[in-house]
Amino acid sequence: ETFRPEPGKLTPREDVPARYKWDLAPICRDWDAWTADYRALEVAIGEFATLQGSLAGGADPLLAAYRAMDEMGALSYRVWYYASLQYDEDQRNNEINARRQQVQAADAAVGRIQTALQKPPRLQPVDQTANRDGLDFAQAGHFVLGHAGLACQARQDHPLGTGHAIGA
Repeated sequence: ETFRPEPGKLTPREDVPARYKWDLAPICRDWDAWTADYRALEVAIGEFATLQGSLAGGADPLLAAYRAMDEMGALSYRVWYYASLQYDEDQRNNEINARRQQVQAADAAVGRIQTALQKPPRLQPVDQTANRDGLDFAQAGHFVLGHAGLACQARQDHPLGTGHAIGA
């Protein structure tokens, strides 16, 4: 069966044969499934935000962050494309457009959290009391990462370097 709409005339969707319509069920079964996935995305975003400040803790927090980003990416993809393709079917439907905008806002929140996670800690002058060898690192303009648990190793080849850790 060939389907040929009349030029310049919009065919009502119900008159279009099923084989010419998108099957969105593989993305989301229906709007109830979409709502469940969107709520799961919101929960994942909240959990992802709790990882802020943890990446310096080693490989485990970093792996947790990558896994959380993968989970959020899959959920975001599903809810975005389902809503977007539904909207493309009828762009007069403001309710569906509002759902698309919900997903855009959620994606923006994920981007802000990702940026915050990747933002390096502020640099602070070395505390002179932490200098075991009596060298004046602060006056020399040397800085260490001012983040709990991080220490900068003085380089052996640096004129002021001693190989000792200078603590933050």
